[in-house]
Amino acid sequence: MKIVCPYCQRRIDGDSTFCMFCGEKVSGSLQVLAGATPQASDLPPVPPRPRNADRYKDMLVVGKGGMGEVYSARDTRLNRKVAIKRILPKYMRSTTVFHRFLREARSIAQLSHYNIAQLYELEQDDNGLYIVMEFVEGTSVLERLRSRGAYTASETIPILAQMCEALELAHARGIIHRDIKPANILLTSGGVPKLVDFGLAHEPESDSTAVGSVLGTVDFMAPEQRVSATHVDGRADVFGLAATAYQMLTGERPRHIYPDKIPIELRTLLLSALEEHPDKRLPSMTEFKRRLQLSDPGQEVVRGQLVCPQCARPNPPTFHFCGGCGSHLGMSTPPSSVVPAQEQISLAGSWKD
Repeated sequence: MKIVCPYCQRRIDGDSTFCMFCGEKVSGSLQVLAGATPQASDLPPVPPRPRNADRYKDMLVVGKGGMGEVYSARDTRLNRKVAIKRILPKYMRSTTVFHRFLREARSIAQLSHYNIAQLYELEQDDNGLYIVMEFVEGTSVLERLRSRGAYTASETIPILAQMCEALELAHARGIIHRDIKPANILLTSGGVPKLVDFGLAHEPESDSTAVGSVLGTVDFMAPEQRVSATHVDGRADVFGLAATAYQMLTGERPRHIYPDKIPIELRTLLLSALEEHPDKRLPSMTEFKRRLQLSDPGQEVVRGQLVCPQCARPNPPTFHFCGGCGSHLGMSTPPSSVVPAQEQISLAGSWKD
């Protein structure tokens, strides 16, 4: 028997305790649930309605997901283009979605990093909460794959290295992303990757995720996350980033891993990061990045130092650019050439955000 979730209006199994789509508890009287609204005491505090409700103009829908939508807009006060993310109206009554939305804002607010799309404001108006964020002028890794085909190893390594640094910071703050995938990595027009969508981010010591719940995108989820999203650590993101790399390099979703399709210079590294048991997996983003640097044919490492490919000056491994000549480190090609044209391959029917 099927019933309709009173929060998200999706059809679910009649014996479900929780909605598989929005995560709300649906057991009990449906008549009571149908009229239920979140109690004020259950909701975190929210900022007041902005004084200038007309601050953001020229709003256009640029993206839509399962529970939210994103607009581009012009900030008239600072004269800049921004991205605005809102909860879809049909999920406004869901406390689970509401908390997830706030969790995303609060997670990003703790992370100031070049490779993470920045949060500007958390605001509220008559239509509910919304997040004002950095607008990334470019495309996503997923869209780039669809239009131009698989990446080469030399194109993949610098993107992965920068994602390692962004996630290294997140993990140091106690934040696990839990939804690393090509659609959540945006590329600026200059080829700089930006990590987005912290809606499933989780602090290991918090209880914000229901016990036994499964959250994320299945093909990119670590095995332990498929069992429960609660008891995961940074190694789940290691798996997700490696699964993302597999799709970047092969053009195929990582439902099944075929080692012979991975370029030889990255094969051992990615298979180590894709180990089923977390104790056998690469232990951290720091180690992932270190192994990437050793795998990069265009990057020389001497005694823990990065040697600039242009002027041969040794630089500390935390440097992004050479202290001598200013050249970008850790890349065999400059950032502007991260997305060169390639022979297009057909991936019709094999993609799902």
